Amino acid sequence: MSQDRSATGRIHLDPPLMWRDFRVSRFCTIDKQPDPSASVRLEVSSSTLQCDEGVITLHTAVAIVPAYGGPYPAHALTDHVQEIVDAYPDQTFEGHLEGHDNQGAHFHVVVRQGEARTVALKIT
Repeated sequence: MSQDRSATGRIHLDPPLMWRDFRVSRFCTIDKQPDPSASVRLEVSSSTLQCDEGVITLHTAVAIVPAYGGPYPAHALTDHVQEIVDAYPDQTFEGHLEGHDNQGAHFHVVVRQGEARTVALKIT
């Protein structure tokens, strides 16, 4: 039986990724449809800059966030965070994703020393 998971939270990227570095990532949803198999996505901050040539839009990836709100089949949540960590080894990753499955298990996904880990939480 398939277990859906709900996840919230953010894993911050420091420094933020520049557009040239993440635009082809399957976890980027700017200007393309999201990868339906992705459990996470890159949260993008966009700003505009006025210059003599016109207006330039700057995109930077600032965090890893859940791909969807509410329950979804996020079976590869930790693996997908690790995929992003591996793609950007010079980044610092701070924070966690917090989730639970439909069986009542609670967990955090964290990054420690370049490794994404699932930490089971005991609710007492």
